[in-house]
Amino acid sequence: MSPLKRFFGALWSAATDPEAYLKFRKLSTGQGVGYLALILLMTSVAMAIPLFVGLFGVAPAVQTFISEGKTEMMHLYPAGLVLTIKDGTLTTNVQEPYYIEIPATWKTYLMKDQAAGDLTIDHLVAIDTKAGAESYAQYHSLFLLTKTALVMPDKNGALKLVPYASMRPDMVVTQAKVNALLAKILSYADLAGPFLMVLLVLLCIFLPFLITGFRLLGYFVYIAVMSLLLLLLAWIMGRKTAYSELYRLSYFGLTLPLAYGLVSTLTGFGFPLLFTLLFLVWMGVVIAQLPVKKA
Repeated sequence: MSPLKRFFGALWSAATDPEAYLKFRKLSTGQGVGYLALILLMTSVAMAIPLFVGLFGVAPAVQTFISEGKTEMMHLYPAGLVLTIKDGTLTTNVQEPYYIEIPATWKTYLMKDQAAGDLTIDHLVAIDTKAGAESYAQYHSLFLLTKTALVMPDKNGALKLVPYASMRPDMVVTQAKVNALLAKILSYADLAGPFLMVLLVLLCIFLPFLITGFRLLGYFVYIAVMSLLLLLLAWIMGRKTAYSELYRLSYFGLTLPLAYGLVSTLTGFGFPLLFTLLFLVWMGVVIAQLPVKKA
């Protein structure tokens, strides 16, 4: 019989046949750990499938967002706007205050948390060389360009000032220069789609193993504690066994509770403590198959 058939045979017996545990008594702890690890890997894959389906479903939308974002970025800087920074001072060629609006695809992300704060953001950038940092809120913009500094929100609702003097001493900003820089940066955005797909594939491969590892560590502790209760139950039932034996059998005894746990996770329907109740009841039936203590 192939190892796969033996495993599924043991799986069926562990969930349906308490007498099979008389054979499981002969198996080592390592074999029990290997059996449980395979079950946890199978259930981890099954539980992760809805997540993977959702992620692969979102991937095309992300690619669309990136493509639309690239187009909007190239039209973000106004054609006639010229900003000149000289000796740490900003001058413009437009009537102020002047606003640069938020691209349509950005609005949802920039505005979704506004209800939690006091600031309303209607524009991306406001330019007013007559304003000061204290006037930031009245412009309803994410960024404010004053005569000497860039003003932007910082952590905890504070404002952050970036003096032009700390930047390049002399600078003339035009649409042509901005778009040339953006073109170089956005050329890497075309790699985002393939990179995302590779990342999702790697996630599909490795995430179940990672989840299985953490779950297995948790069940090491769970079985160690529950075996104490099983030892007490075996004593009450007058069965001849030991803690180490009940510990080994518990790896197989988790089969039925894990099947319930999988169904509960996938359907969202379950009862508190039913997992542990199933485990204790099933292991009680298993213990009843063990030899009776001699008087």
